[in-house]
Amino acid sequence: MKKIILAIVVLLLASNVLAIRASVLDTDPFPARAGEFVDVFISVENISDGPTGAITVEIIPRDSIRLAFGQEAEREVGIIPRGRSATMKYRM
Repeated sequence: MKKIILAIVVLLLASNVLAIRASVLDTDPFPARAGEFVDVFISVENISDGPTGAITVEIIPRDSIRLAFGQEAEREVGIIPRGRSATMKYRM
């Protein structure tokens, strides 16, 4: 499972972002099984004193890990208010 988490790179593209934190919340199933799909839940949290600018999250799988058919690597999150977070689910 650690290989999958370490193989995921999250890029956050935002304008006027003061402070954000991205983390992997959960994976399902846990532990992941080789050759099977795994759902990865990623949280982007606004830890600044004001709202973020518009945020786009892009996940870049590495090595043999691929997004499931139909999954978009780049997703628009939008503006996250102070103290709030957004969660995205990726199937790999």
